Amino acid sequence: VVVGDGPLHEPPARWFAERPGMAKVVRGAGGELAYFDEEPLVEVAVPDARALPKIQLPRAALECDLFVNVPKLKTHPMHGLSAGFSNLYGLLPHEERHRILKQPQFCFAMIDVMKLLREKVLTVVDAVIAMEGDGPRLGNPVRMDVVLAGRDPVAADTIAAMVAGFDPIEGPLEVIPPARHAGLGVG
Repeated sequence: VVVGDGPLHEPPARWFAERPGMAKVVRGAGGELAYFDEEPLVEVAVPDARALPKIQLPRAALECDLFVNVPKLKTHPMHGLSAGFSNLYGLLPHEERHRILKQPQFCFAMIDVMKLLREKVLTVVDAVIAMEGDGPRLGNPVRMDVVLAGRDPVAADTIAAMVAGFDPIEGPLEVIPPARHAGLGVG
């Protein structure tokens, strides 16, 4: 088992793994760590791309047998709600992130990333303690005691939006309708 991370902001992924003790737990259980900001990148062409015709992704993410995507459910001032699709942002190299940050470019870019991982993705949305307000840094914790999991990334984000009290079609997750239309799952 390889556990990877690609945090949005500084400090680097290695710091996020070492400081809270995650690296020690992973190694103690016989796992390995992949720091996506240090991992070798592989350039891949995206079929029917809407935003990113070519993407550089960490080799560990592309070569794994099962990609377990574990987002923390939270509201976000720019994207409304952050769940499975938006969590894929951590796979992109830092220098690529800012050019796709605004909607609708952001949701189309995350759809393009999911096209490369769809057949091997399991989304596990952690809403044990979710966040509302200006996440990911300035929000308020909300105890929900919920974990959602599914092999269909569109369905996982749809249910996450509903659990958070939003309409999945009209609500803040703009990625659901175009992801469904792209054939990445059901809404």
